[in-house]
Amino acid sequence: LIKFTDGEQKKHTGGRSLSALTDFLEGKVAATPPPKKEAPKENVKDIVVLTDADFSEKTATGTWFVKFYAPWCGHCKQLAPEYEKVATALKGKVPVAKVDADGERELGEKAGVRGFPTLKLYKN
Repeated sequence: LIKFTDGEQKKHTGGRSLSALTDFLEGKVAATPPPKKEAPKENVKDIVVLTDADFSEKTATGTWFVKFYAPWCGHCKQLAPEYEKVATALKGKVPVAKVDADGERELGEKAGVRGFPTLKLYKN
């Protein structure tokens, strides 16, 4: 067991029992609170940000082009500038939206997202 603190490592040389490991970590590791779900970001240029709360209502009528992405996804980051161009080109014709499927996991599962990015066209 090696603990890294401020770029320095400290090797655990004690026993492997629960109490020995607890003693090594006690007071040396701050409790990490669970990550907070970020509020959805504002619409970017001509892209509508959808969440589980408004997805069904907004996509229930008309045609929608939706990107399901994850903020950490390299391919998603590469696609972002081109997707913004598509949104601008389709403005007034087809709403272009995005869903953070990492933050909105249930919505991503309902939509059948299995990888990132996933692009879907909804017609109603």
